[in-house]
Amino acid sequence: FINPNMERTKSKSKDRLPKQEKVSKKDKIEVEEETQPEEQVPQVVAKDPYGFEVRMANKWYNKQRILLLCSRGVSSLHRHLYSDIFALLPHAKKESKVEKKELSSQIPELCELNSCNNFAFFETRKKKDLYLWLGKNPHGPSAKFLVETITTTEELRMTGNCLKGSRPLLSFDQEFDSRMHYKLMKQLLIEAFGTPNHHPKSKPFHDHMFSFTIANEKIFFRHYQIVCPSDEKDVSDAELVEIGPRFSLNLIKIFDGTMSGLVLYENQLYESPNTIRKNLKRAQFEEKAKKIGVKRKRKDEMAKLTFPKNEINEIFADNYDLYGEDGEEFEMDEEDDD
Repeated sequence: FINPNMERTKSKSKDRLPKQEKVSKKDKIEVEEETQPEEQVPQVVAKDPYGFEVRMANKWYNKQRILLLCSRGVSSLHRHLYSDIFALLPHAKKESKVEKKELSSQIPELCELNSCNNFAFFETRKKKDLYLWLGKNPHGPSAKFLVETITTTEELRMTGNCLKGSRPLLSFDQEFDSRMHYKLMKQLLIEAFGTPNHHPKSKPFHDHMFSFTIANEKIFFRHYQIVCPSDEKDVSDAELVEIGPRFSLNLIKIFDGTMSGLVLYENQLYESPNTIRKNLKRAQFEEKAKKIGVKRKRKDEMAKLTFPKNEINEIFADNYDLYGEDGEEFEMDEEDDD
């Protein structure tokens, strides 16, 4: 209750507090950043299947993803290889079969929709030949390979096995550092087949390895399991057991863009499967024609041969006159006897 007769006292200026200066939002954010302590990245401690402790930062920095595609008309062998490679890459994404028309415009759009910066496109021709397009999106580069000597995991039936989703170790031949186009292919293979650290679908263990070896100007792929002794933790005694699949890559061309652009490198030793089959048929035809020519020549030579006269045939000459070709005896007329 306030008494209206009470005299109001004015506060003196001395008793008033000094006005506070206005602080902008930018200055507040800067002050808060200076006062906040530096965040320490939490360390994750885990154990792999062989008992080794793994310490690492719980952050996913390298966000490499690869999009796997295939064309229509793939055979069963090519489809099984496609599924085997997809099972080995936890950072891979699948897409439905793509038409062969306007691939250079379709694949970048699909990669952008799936948030992928790498792609691997399996293209089949005549249901016999398998080609692999491997490259970066959207600016390239990209390389075209011919896939040969394909053997799937089910066909090999090896004893090796590995944990699904574990990160693989990549092993490259020394020859990858000898030439420039090999260095470029090595970088493409690392970004395509290497699983990023701390990927949500990956496991922080290394129990298998991808091997890339160059021989006869071709890249041979092998997949091994890393087997360590159960009693000891010494990695030097580890052994490699093959799992599968197997295939070889024959380089055709390297392009500047995504499946198009300037040709950075072209393999002069490459022969297309059509020319190989054509040369094989021609060799078979020439071999068959050679055999037919030998038979004709022998037949002509046998016709020209003249055999010496056999004296034994003269002894039976009279009997040959008396008897016909069918062995029937001729009837002699009385005029002939006279």
